Amino acid sequence: MQPLSPSHQTHLDAYGEYLRQKTMTEKSRQRPLNLIRRYLHYLDETYPGIAVTRISYPQCCGFLQTLKHLKVSSYNTYLIDLRGFLQFLEKQHGAKPVSHELKCETVEQNLPRDLPLSLMQQLCTPTAAEAEVLQTCLLAMRDQAIIELLWSTGMRSCELLQLRVGDFSSDLGICAVTAAKHGVDHDAYLGKPAIAALRRYFTARGLHLRKDAHVWAFPGRKEQRPLSYSALNDLVKKLGRVRTGCPVTPHLIRHAFATQMLIRCGCLRSVQLLLGHASIKNTERYCKLRLLHLHKAVQGFHPHGSRAGKAKNDTEALDRKEANE
Repeated sequence: MQPLSPSHQTHLDAYGEYLRQKTMTEKSRQRPLNLIRRYLHYLDETYPGIAVTRISYPQCCGFLQTLKHLKVSSYNTYLIDLRGFLQFLEKQHGAKPVSHELKCETVEQNLPRDLPLSLMQQLCTPTAAEAEVLQTCLLAMRDQAIIELLWSTGMRSCELLQLRVGDFSSDLGICAVTAAKHGVDHDAYLGKPAIAALRRYFTARGLHLRKDAHVWAFPGRKEQRPLSYSALNDLVKKLGRVRTGCPVTPHLIRHAFATQMLIRCGCLRSVQLLLGHASIKNTERYCKLRLLHLHKAVQGFHPHGSRAGKAKNDTEALDRKEANE
């Protein structure tokens, strides 16, 4: 690559010094500098003789066109880096104000991954070999309690790992969850299988809900520390492979919980409170999954649906069977 013109090199060095004054790692600082070097080379080749402080918005767009082959997320990252450099020039060197005109591309929002209800039920059901070990093995009891608790409450991994015995009510039906990831503190409600699994695990450890309130609910190898995130992730993946034959993560269980709750109760506000979302906008993502579910229902049962004929025949056949019985 050809060396930059003296004026452009001066501005690049000044921007590098400006970034060094910020609390950034060397790697974080190097990425924008590499992009700005490419930008200044583009200006040297395309607009020789024009000062970088006098570049217009259309000329900036010419450089951005050379990045259009990138994924939207990568393109937006580079655009933000370029915007930062232009803002530096505007504040420090009186450059023509163009940074405010650089807008990021819209990133298509991915739907949360989801597990069907049948697979979730399968995940919570021990195999025959596991059921036998579950009667005597403390680790097997712990793993079953974790799976049931994740599915019953939809809590995040980091929230589960910070639970102490005293966070549970006397009947184990309610759990006080401390907020994580900018969420809000909330109560989680346990179903009967989760209560039974948790009671068996706590009993095997000889815990008392009040006397041992400060004890970690799921300790690691050392009782003084909670189970690590990697260990939690590994045990959930292991149970997923053994029981369902597919990869499962704690957050995937959270998505499944949210989706099933929204399908059944239909109240977005309730699901928001159960998930501990600070903003209902975070919970709105699951509406798209529910809409897909409703779309299938319309296609199957509405007279104008694409599968209405088949659904009608199935319903009539079921009615005839019930009448004969």
